[in-house]
Amino acid sequence: DYSSGPLHRRFVATWKWWARLRDFQPDLVLDLLNTPQTALWTWWTGATTRVGPRRRKRAWAYIVVVEDGTETVCAGERFLDWRRALGRDPGPWRPHSEAAAEAAARRLSLDRDGRPLVLLNAGATWPAKAWPTGHFAKLARRLGERCDVRLAWAPGEAGVRDAIVDGAGGAVRPVPATTLAELGAWAAHADLVVTTDSGPKHVAVAMGTPTLTVFGSTAPRGWQPPGEAHRYLTNPVDCHPCDLRDCPVEGHPCQDGLEPATVAAAAETMLEEGGLHA
Repeated sequence: DYSSGPLHRRFVATWKWWARLRDFQPDLVLDLLNTPQTALWTWWTGATTRVGPRRRKRAWAYIVVVEDGTETVCAGERFLDWRRALGRDPGPWRPHSEAAAEAAARRLSLDRDGRPLVLLNAGATWPAKAWPTGHFAKLARRLGERCDVRLAWAPGEAGVRDAIVDGAGGAVRPVPATTLAELGAWAAHADLVVTTDSGPKHVAVAMGTPTLTVFGSTAPRGWQPPGEAHRYLTNPVDCHPCDLRDCPVEGHPCQDGLEPATVAAAAETMLEEGGLHA
């Protein structure tokens, strides 16, 4: 790890990382993140074909430049522009195939009890994107009256998991620790995923499962796939969206002010409509 520890160890780790990049000698590198680090890494590989976007004044690192689009589309669709820049038409973005769903089903056995299965995800990349654990617990209590409610969690989120499970009073069960593929299997079998704007939300979208996203500091535009199967909620305060990692406003109104009853009502509507799977 070149980002932590004593200075001399970070220097050695950084040197080894750069050496590995150079020795790898790839023919093709796609820089999807377009951060200062990834642009520099992409350039340093020496790949004969390096693909990245023009924005942020980092186009110098790439051989094939992806032009900015004029329309805001879902990120899943936008990343296909890297393929289009290579002269290949991938067609429109679509979620999983039936074969992928069957493969996911074989990865683990789900003990469903016949009720609608709702998967909750409370994890967030940074605090300003997090919906309160108490709100998730209240949501689980309400949905648990008619649904089989499960809670996804990741390494480092045991505290969040326990707070929701304890607060829900038995209305939600945490899923076992999963691999990414197993998380996809849970999402594929769920009738609805209620989630923050985070990685598991996009896993659910890729598996073709309806999602209801509670947005904090980030803007829904660009992160919501099209169609009625994927909906979102946020508290419409003046400072939203701000894209900040930590909320500077007392009470975190865009998230804390989004009531569990509002989210529960939206989730129940989606479940009642049914047939939303992509």
